[in-house]
Amino acid sequence: SVQFKDIESHGTKVVIYDLWMNDDGLLELDFDDDDEDILLRDQAKATAGTTKIQKEIIEQHISHRLRFSLRAYTSILYLKKYANFQIILRGKVVEHINIAHDLKFKKIFTYKPQVTHDSQVVSVKVDVGFAKEAPVLGIFGMNVYHKNRLIM
Repeated sequence: SVQFKDIESHGTKVVIYDLWMNDDGLLELDFDDDDEDILLRDQAKATAGTTKIQKEIIEQHISHRLRFSLRAYTSILYLKKYANFQIILRGKVVEHINIAHDLKFKKIFTYKPQVTHDSQVVSVKVDVGFAKEAPVLGIFGMNVYHKNRLIM
């Protein structure tokens, strides 16, 4: 089919259909405000901050943007960048962001889960720290990756 010629013999193409309308009769996803992104309508404006500078810091930070921006979400989808594929959204390559590189007061811990006596011993390195912009962000949480893929 002509619609899939741009991915050639391999790749994945996501097709969005059957969108809902909000109370104002607008699509739940916003394709118009940003030519390079797909946004959840009206979510980008939901910021708090005591000063204009704090508000700007919050609005530009990835931890805020990934709540409503498909481009921001896909930029952190993989912990390490793959060399053999890329994510393209609305015709533009999504730039990879490794959020572990942007931590301050970073510590690396070794996590060894408790397993039964017949299981092999496994350990994982865990990066823990604060966003460079903390405490201005007022956003708390963690991202969990399994086999390089964001799962939580």
